[in-house]
Amino acid sequence: MVASRIYWFRKGGALRLADNRSLVSGLKGVRRLYPVCILSGADLRQRNTSLLFLLETIQELDLRLRNLGSRLFLFRGEPEDVLPRLSRMWRVSQIAFASPSCDPAAQRTCNKVVGALEAIGVRTMSETDHLLDPSRAW
Repeated sequence: MVASRIYWFRKGGALRLADNRSLVSGLKGVRRLYPVCILSGADLRQRNTSLLFLLETIQELDLRLRNLGSRLFLFRGEPEDVLPRLSRMWRVSQIAFASPSCDPAAQRTCNKVVGALEAIGVRTMSETDHLLDPSRAW
């Protein structure tokens, strides 16, 4: 059993509790889970309606986690910088997240994150968040 793990709720990924297979996997064999969401500069430069929708979605996720006795930790920055810093601060040796199945930009970000975490000895657990028809996602 792992003492603690971060679960990274990715924007454009699984910003939800229901039907989130990677979250279920991330909860297995862990005593403490830190639910984290990171907003990058690009996220914050979105059009007002897109940003408002994203912030409302994050707020709803936090409310659902609070109803379960937890909370969402929200950070600003690039995930490949923020997650290694949090891993050291919280003494976490594993991070779980839903890996993107179709979005090349999201896949590049995940690859950067995995590389940054491997460089400091933090393991990653990822599971593709499948859609009914992934070819129609983009």
